[in-house]
Amino acid sequence: WRNRIGDDGARAIAAAAPPGVRRLRLDGNRIGRPGAVALAGSPRLGSVTELCLTQNPIGDDGVCAIVESEALAALRTLHVYEVGLGLAGARRLAASPGLARIEALELGGNGLGDEGLAALAASPHTRGLVRLDLEGSELGDAGVAALAGARALGRLHELGLRYNRISDAGAAALAAATGLPALVELDLAYNDIMDHRAIEARFPHLRRADSPSDQVGAPPAEGFGKVRHAQRMLSLENAFTAGDVGDFDARVRRYLNLAPDAPLDWTAEPKIDGLSLSLRYE
Repeated sequence: WRNRIGDDGARAIAAAAPPGVRRLRLDGNRIGRPGAVALAGSPRLGSVTELCLTQNPIGDDGVCAIVESEALAALRTLHVYEVGLGLAGARRLAASPGLARIEALELGGNGLGDEGLAALAASPHTRGLVRLDLEGSELGDAGVAALAGARALGRLHELGLRYNRISDAGAAALAAATGLPALVELDLAYNDIMDHRAIEARFPHLRRADSPSDQVGAPPAEGFGKVRHAQRMLSLENAFTAGDVGDFDARVRRYLNLAPDAPLDWTAEPKIDGLSLSLRYE
């Protein structure tokens, strides 16, 4: 992990790996396409069931060489997070019969996009997948809709979709999916989903006891009267889309009497949610 192994090192491993190796981790190195092709063609790695090549620049050809390899017949788990896989590679991967033996596939951090996911969703070779991680893969509602309509993912137990651009429409498509009967873990954190009720209704076994759907809001307590504050209490305004941010910028410019193209510097920082309280001691 995070050494300086390049293509020559990968060739050396492919040529001299001890027999019986079942798990090979080469994450965070400098292995490119030639090194991946060497690993894919090594008969000495025929016992490897899990191969980790995360954060190596192996690209489309490297990923597909591994999946299409006849020498890596025992391979069941493949980690290729952030390796430069793009749309062309996703399409080639989807068409590869070698994909059928893979049970756990980590493809996050690559540029699949909606078209790449649609190609994988339409592939008949994904029938063996039990775990699929697509974190940060530039996915939107169209890709998720294609995934929801997949017919070969009936064994899928875990689906990771963190850090994408999925909105309520994508969540609704997943909720209506009939081709994911075995799903027991679904990760949609850090997307654009505002309403989780459809997902919770479709997958009640995934519903958490502390679900926001049940926790937000409560009847107000009685017995309090209205009080005028000595100083106005202000609050921050929400912005969920690029359009919301643009509207806010336009309102500020109007308030400051600035032209639409006038220079204006902004400072951004994380917002910590909390409770505003104004106390007056007498």
